[in-house]
Amino acid sequence: MSKKLVLIALLLASPSLGECTNYHYKIFSDGNDGAILPYITLYSTYTQSISATDAVQYIELNSHLNGDGHFTQISKSTWSVVDHGVYEFCYSGIVDITDPPSGKMEIWGRINGVDVPDSNTIVAVVTAVEQVVALCWIGPLNANDTFAAMTYGSDTNLRWLYTAASSSPDRPATPSFIMTVKKVSGLH
Repeated sequence: MSKKLVLIALLLASPSLGECTNYHYKIFSDGNDGAILPYITLYSTYTQSISATDAVQYIELNSHLNGDGHFTQISKSTWSVVDHGVYEFCYSGIVDITDPPSGKMEIWGRINGVDVPDSNTIVAVVTAVEQVVALCWIGPLNANDTFAAMTYGSDTNLRWLYTAASSSPDRPATPSFIMTVKKVSGLH
């Protein structure tokens, strides 16, 4: 009987169903009647070759979609977040080698100029067949923290390959690299 009384008391004390929906909106909305949480898609519209095997390099992301003021571009490869929170970073890129036999391509995240521990992914490229590299990781950021994707290749014949749009039938361009960033929690 006490369980029924508690349930009835909760129902009487709760707002109407419509107001509950508004509470959900207030908790998860960005406050701009837009996306539930801030997100951005960054991508590259050109091929990026490995320039040297004795150094790491930034992946350049020269184009973007969305963002709505929640992200700021610092350079061709580095961006920052406006709001603190926990963010999910998902990468996808097309790895190619112009002169096989083989090489290794690596990719990882960098926050505020420091490599993210345990975020590296290594892909062996053994033939001239294009390969998709995809990974995600989640981490906390403070307001104005910067983020970037880094790469290393064991051979200067390795590259992140861009493919132009095609026709007959029509197909969109394939960016050499795509990074999506979305805020998954305001808690930190």
